[in-house]
Amino acid sequence: MVGKEFYWHSDFETWHIEDGMPAMRAVSCAISLTDNNAFNGALMLIPGSQHFFISCVGKTPDNHYQTSLKKQEYGVPDPISLQFLVEKNGIEMPTGPAGSVVFFDCNTMHGSNSNISLYARSNVFMVYNHIDNQLQAPRDGLTPSPRAKTFRHSAHCHIGNSAKAPKSAPCSRIVNAVSAVFTVLLLTNTCSWPIMKPSNLLEI
Repeated sequence: MVGKEFYWHSDFETWHIEDGMPAMRAVSCAISLTDNNAFNGALMLIPGSQHFFISCVGKTPDNHYQTSLKKQEYGVPDPISLQFLVEKNGIEMPTGPAGSVVFFDCNTMHGSNSNISLYARSNVFMVYNHIDNQLQAPRDGLTPSPRAKTFRHSAHCHIGNSAKAPKSAPCSRIVNAVSAVFTVLLLTNTCSWPIMKPSNLLEI
């Protein structure tokens, strides 16, 4: 079993450009369908990176969503900015058994190593967007991606694999429970995040 690496990126940078998300008022939820270990490509995050917006170099091509989940080539940070973030706060790798849940800010820089172990690593990623943060037209005339429709209804979900996951992966009740609780919090405005305006490298 071999799972490809996924390079460092901020989800908000992608959603801001490709889907017209106006502000950093969304949160991601990663639910482990299999055990996440240091040797099977577990998620890595840079703590505190959500306080900096890095405007990535280059123009995102139209319909980028069709290939971006296979390999992240656009919307990735430049080496100097990435080094700045890592030297400031380091890198954390949340590990745990199947059923573990990690919440992180939509602007948090994250990625994962390749998985060359014999153990699958598979997660469900759900995104919760604040009800007041409705999407607008994508920047630079890009075609809206299919995920834009799910963002408009406050939640978006996809499964991320690092090597093939077993068919019996446990999670449906956990996914439903977490989704229900967090959706209620958002709809009742219990959770809120500050509106942030991006620039090239802006400390927030």
